Amino acid sequence: MIQTAEIKKLKNKDLSFTEVLEEINTDFNPNYDESVVVAGSYVEIKKYADSIFKGNSKTNKKTPENKDALNSPSKKKSGYTRSEGISRANRIRKNKIKYTSRANADDLNKFVTLDFGTKDYFSLITGDSKSNCEHELSRAELEKLRGIKDLTTCNDNHPEKLNENEDDFREKAVEILTKKSDTIRSEVDKYVKENYSKNRYKTEFNREIPRRLNSLISNCDPNDLTEAKKEFAAFSKRIRESWPTLFKGSDFKYFAVIDIQKGTRHFHFHLIANFNDIPQAELQKLWNNGTVTISKIYKSGNIFYFNKDSNINKSESKLTHYMTKKIEQNSKDPRCKGKQMTIPSNGLKRFHKITNSTLITMIYKYFKRYSIEPKWSNDIKSEKAYGKDFQISKFELPDFELFEDIETISERIIETLLELNKEEITREDYYNAMYEIVHSQSRQKAS
Repeated sequence: MIQTAEIKKLKNKDLSFTEVLEEINTDFNPNYDESVVVAGSYVEIKKYADSIFKGNSKTNKKTPENKDALNSPSKKKSGYTRSEGISRANRIRKNKIKYTSRANADDLNKFVTLDFGTKDYFSLITGDSKSNCEHELSRAELEKLRGIKDLTTCNDNHPEKLNENEDDFREKAVEILTKKSDTIRSEVDKYVKENYSKNRYKTEFNREIPRRLNSLISNCDPNDLTEAKKEFAAFSKRIRESWPTLFKGSDFKYFAVIDIQKGTRHFHFHLIANFNDIPQAELQKLWNNGTVTISKIYKSGNIFYFNKDSNINKSESKLTHYMTKKIEQNSKDPRCKGKQMTIPSNGLKRFHKITNSTLITMIYKYFKRYSIEPKWSNDIKSEKAYGKDFQISKFELPDFELFEDIETISERIIETLLELNKEEITREDYYNAMYEIVHSQSRQKAS
């Protein structure tokens, strides 16, 4: 039995209805030999050679009902070494990114990278991301740029600007940097021509150039993960306030992965988001910490790729591969130890991981109804004595119908159990609710 109060507590947690149902199911069925992941139009099924124990804090207690499960080989100490444990954790992170991306493929249509620039103009010219114009300034002039983050104007009272008597040097620095940055010059030229008349071209061009240069300077320490996350949160807030028309739906949705730049070791963000078309220049202003790149996402089956004209390497064109390729490497960085390296927004759809045999049977009936065969299957042999052999099959569905049905069914089952108004839910209550809701849904689909 399970306490109704426990179900209410689970429901109030940050869980999907499917996750709540899985927790309830675990109380009645701590062992399973088959698991299914449904993420959008993607389904992955694993059939294990031996039963697996899936206990929670309640079922872990040595009661007569679960004594055998606790003593089973699957419950004994895993035997993972530290490196194997880290590798396993990284596989779980990769799968979470892959499944979440697929579950939200109908909403998230743009891939964006947010890079952090250097600490100041001195670092921009002399550091790892040097602009190849260091030789055009004397050492004394370079020192003037230490701590400077804004070259739009001079101000004696602004610690991040040059003094007012150094305006000639400010213009010289802007001119040198602009000459060496063809990308910025061409972007500003296009932006000004599109937004201003010919007689204002020169004035607006000269104003916009230092603004673009400033956007290459980070507002925080780009090597500090906590500060980087704060800047991302501020960016997300500015997006919501400034560009509400950019979103499909009512709010800004995204799934972000934190990555580390190879040379500078700066943190940066990769995210898939629900932007409609947005000018790169406008997004650059809203980020204001470094460079921004945007690529469209297109879909082929249940695999997602970057736009063909993207600057992403063709061998890394698969979206989820690109977002997960450095997880193992980044996990070794001491700054990332014990830190969350993904940032999901509110409102994202959760993928469904199911061990409930009744729902799994319903999924097989769905496959039969639409004559859906696996796109790929394979038998996986465990390399460790304590591991489990399993058969894995991957399916491609025509739409999100099954994905959406599972969450609806889970919600209805939970609400039905709560409507019984009993202090404890018995196994019979659970299976009756499960049977009625699942078969009611099947009858509706059949008709």
